[in-house]
Amino acid sequence: RTNYSWLFVRASLILANCNLPLKTALVYWLNLRYLIMIFIGKAATLSGASVKAIRHYDNLGLLPNLGRTGSYRIFTERDINIIKLIKQAQEVGFKLAELKTVLLSKESSPAWGEIVNMMRLKDAKITKEISLLNEKQTILRQYSQSIRDCLINDPSCSKPLV
Repeated sequence: RTNYSWLFVRASLILANCNLPLKTALVYWLNLRYLIMIFIGKAATLSGASVKAIRHYDNLGLLPNLGRTGSYRIFTERDINIIKLIKQAQEVGFKLAELKTVLLSKESSPAWGEIVNMMRLKDAKITKEISLLNEKQTILRQYSQSIRDCLINDPSCSKPLV
């Protein structure tokens, strides 16, 4: 976890005590700030998402508070955590469109209550899918057994499955 606020405070104190002209001190402070900005390549490394995926998330509006310097995207620790959350949600079957409503919050953290509700609904959907797959597996096994029984009694097995 990277927190650079201490660096800004210390740099501000140092610059304040250097008797530099205000304009010069401001230029130094802005350059320091530029050095610790997180651009898309570093954001990809920190989050484990590809640069292409991050751009896609941004284009879909999943990173609503993303800063910019000119045409460059600037990422915060919060943005990196949101990207990680998106990746984790996709791994368990959530679609990006499903995530959009909970991530569009202007708050400092995602709408966790809504996320928990979405997870509960996804769990119920997965349970239903498992049940349907178990039914299909049972039928498949019955068909397979029927064919094996048919082959035992008649090698040409001309009898239909049902």
